[in-house]
Amino acid sequence: MVGSSARLHLESKRGYDRPEGRHAWFPRRHDCLGCSQQICARRGREAQEGRPATSRGFVFAGVLRMSLHRLLAQVSELKSRLDEARPLSPAEVAKLREHIIVEWTHHSTALEGNTLDLRETRLVLLDGVTVGGKTLREHLEVVDHRDAVEWLEATIKGEVTLSEGLVREVHRLVLKSTYPEEAGRYRRGAVRIAGSRHIPPPAQEVPDLVRNLVEGYRGMAGGHPVERAVWLHWRLAWIHPFIDGNGRVARLLMNFSLMRDGYPPAVIRKEERSSYLDALEEASVNGNLQPFVRLVAGRVEEALKLHLEAAEGHL
Repeated sequence: MVGSSARLHLESKRGYDRPEGRHAWFPRRHDCLGCSQQICARRGREAQEGRPATSRGFVFAGVLRMSLHRLLAQVSELKSRLDEARPLSPAEVAKLREHIIVEWTHHSTALEGNTLDLRETRLVLLDGVTVGGKTLREHLEVVDHRDAVEWLEATIKGEVTLSEGLVREVHRLVLKSTYPEEAGRYRRGAVRIAGSRHIPPPAQEVPDLVRNLVEGYRGMAGGHPVERAVWLHWRLAWIHPFIDGNGRVARLLMNFSLMRDGYPPAVIRKEERSSYLDALEEASVNGNLQPFVRLVAGRVEEALKLHLEAAEGHL
């Protein structure tokens, strides 16, 4: 880290949790895939203004491949089936919740370099066990993530909507034990990530961009819940408002959106890290959210099937 006035953060290991960079709608020479320069120009303006994806913006809003349309339709059908099967019994709900919190916490922290495996994460979260050979930071990361999940569950029950304050509180919870001096605070300097074409926006633009994110998200209320949640994740990752924890916060907010819309949370697995980061890069460089929508829709489909199995007594 260098200089408080021109802080530069270089990170090659921990992915989108660390700084990933400014959304470059198109490089200095036009090389967007399958779109006109006029569309790219509009995308650039919309990105800077923080406006949501529309038919004049991201590829997914009107020119999706039919296979992705079918995947989203299949997700919607599974959601309808689950709605018909609800409510689940208290025992089923408790069993699923325990499973999901452990899986979600393990994979989200592992995506950023935490080396606790799934069994160890379960021991830490459910039994309060300290795992030998693992750092204190790794233990605290999973506990703080669990606390953030539980807080979001409470906000959803209270019908709390997305706000700037909610975004900052989620970040505070994620970093409260490992980076308390930065928890809930916007970054105050420049950030970079090695190997990415992204350059995050200047720190002084972050507060307005987060407020624009909230307004843009609200304006997408009529869209498919998966697309809306994906956009929220991507936009938060693009703004990169914090010095650390951005990836975990983005995934938490994505699932906050899904759960508010009645969907189970989607767990992006550590084994998918490469395709996950590639999908985020594709969205930021070429304005194409299709790969990311497809990835998340697949995980939502998996979660819906898990809940349906529970409802049908197959777990």
